[in-house]
Amino acid sequence: MRLFYIVAVIIAVAGPYSIAQAQETTASPTETREAQTQKTRVSPIQVREEATDLKKETVDTLKVRAQEKRAEVRGAIDENREAVKGIREKAKEEIDEKKDSLRERLTNDKKEVREERTLQREEKATQLAERKKEQDAKRIERIKAYFEKITGRLGAAIERLEKLAERVESRAQKLATEKGVDVSKTRELLGIAKTKIADAKAAIGQIRTEVLAMFEGEAEPRVVFEKVKGLLETAKESVKAAHRALVEAIASLKASAGLRDDVPKTEKTEAVETNE
Repeated sequence: MRLFYIVAVIIAVAGPYSIAQAQETTASPTETREAQTQKTRVSPIQVREEATDLKKETVDTLKVRAQEKRAEVRGAIDENREAVKGIREKAKEEIDEKKDSLRERLTNDKKEVREERTLQREEKATQLAERKKEQDAKRIERIKAYFEKITGRLGAAIERLEKLAERVESRAQKLATEKGVDVSKTRELLGIAKTKIADAKAAIGQIRTEVLAMFEGEAEPRVVFEKVKGLLETAKESVKAAHRALVEAIASLKASAGLRDDVPKTEKTEAVETNE
């Protein structure tokens, strides 16, 4: 490359001198050969010096141009770098915006899903609570009907026993007053019957109290059932005992009076239901 530049410089410098020499030869044919020889001897040195200077100037110019070109390239690279940086920053901003938008949308979707699930759970819980409430109400009604049935039958049995006891007592009083019959045994048995009837009434009253407390939520159902179970057994046994005592009282009254037909038929044969 340098050789090319040197040859180009020599041609550029030597060319004008050859042309000038030809012109001088043509223009002044009267010049002496010595002057022409002197000019010819001086020209190559001057050409070399001028070629060296021109080469130096050309190299410096090329260096300057190369530096300018490099600076230009650097500037273009810097501009491109800034442009690329700007594009990247813009792309990053757009990506961040899209990410934020997507994140916000996902957050909203998750929130909506949670709210919907919460509503579904609340609705389900409400439905279950209502269903349980209805079931509890039906269960309470069944339990209430059952206890009313049991206590009603026991109450009816007690009421019949009380009426029977009143008739037996009235008959015993009449026989003792009018015929002087000893009715002490009958009255003793009537006392036992009345005591058992009172025990049955107390048990039934306590059953109703316990059941009412259970319905109002003041007592634990399991505890109430255990108590009620025992009270029912007590009431039934008391009713049966009262019935046996009355039967024995009627038999005693008949034996004391020595009669079989004076005692009313209803007092002889009336039965009391106590197995309900």
